[in-house]
Amino acid sequence: MIINLSKKELEVVKGIDLAELCITSSAAIIESKNEKIQVETKKAEGNKCPVCWKINKDKCPRHEL
Repeated sequence: MIINLSKKELEVVKGIDLAELCITSSAAIIESKNEKIQVETKKAEGNKCPVCWKINKDKCPRHEL
């Protein structure tokens, strides 16, 4: 997931794990030049962790099994 946010919105979500909040494998935050929030989704690549179900190309950083 790629989320485009304005500078003002970036300050609001600072310190929040948007991947956890949005229940997704990963979330990249990009500063947008306009005030419109844009979200792009794509299918995650890799293997699903049997503990947290997040998909990672490498071993899960939280649950290395």
